[in-house]
Amino acid sequence: MSYRPQLLDYDAPSGVIRKFHGGDDGTDFIESVQQDVGPLMRENAEMRKRTSGSRHQGFGSLVARYPIAMWEEWVRKGLITVAGKVLDDAAFSKEVMNNPDISNFRTREGKF
Repeated sequence: MSYRPQLLDYDAPSGVIRKFHGGDDGTDFIESVQQDVGPLMRENAEMRKRTSGSRHQGFGSLVARYPIAMWEEWVRKGLITVAGKVLDDAAFSKEVMNNPDISNFRTREGKF
């Protein structure tokens, strides 16, 4: 049997909910992160419509917005630093920016 999940944090602006799940023996535990990404995906789709057919504008141009849980996973994998600096451009582009499975988080079309 395990403990009932305990709320650790709720961030209203981002909709991120963090919960603690612990086991009876006190040695096993996990932290879960949940986020409703529907609003973000709808906003990104609108941005893609507005920029459709336009060229990427280079440095400083917004090309994607991702949920915090995905960002945290990339930090764990060593693709980016906690501050968001990309550590390996080729790996990050392949796994993140040009990944068709998560293209709904892109705000512009095309490859980067």
